[in-house]
Amino acid sequence: MDDKENKCQKYEQLFIFGDEEKLEEHLKECPYCRELHEKMQKVSALVKEAGPAFKKERKKTLAIRTVCASMLLVFTFFGIGLFGNIVDKGMITASNYDDIYYESVIDDWGFPVDEYGLLLVGM
Repeated sequence: MDDKENKCQKYEQLFIFGDEEKLEEHLKECPYCRELHEKMQKVSALVKEAGPAFKKERKKTLAIRTVCASMLLVFTFFGIGLFGNIVDKGMITASNYDDIYYESVIDDWGFPVDEYGLLLVGM
């Protein structure tokens, strides 16, 4: 029964499109389909057994994402508040604002930069 022409091709059609009665009748008659059905039942049992573990992992991942998003929001608002306090206290003024925000590592390396500290291409 290992030859392709001897294998029954009805199992998939009956499993997907047929009803339970027709499938059961065919399984009684065809040993190839019966063996294939038993294998499918074993796989189905394994999937059902592993299902709760996947659900638990999904909940754990969701919890981790929620905590990370919350921490990102907290640090973002804290950073905005801290920057606002620095500006309000006069640590950043209009005269040194450009120096703080447009200092460039590229300029420190000796490459030509524009007024924003970006690499100047095509002099």
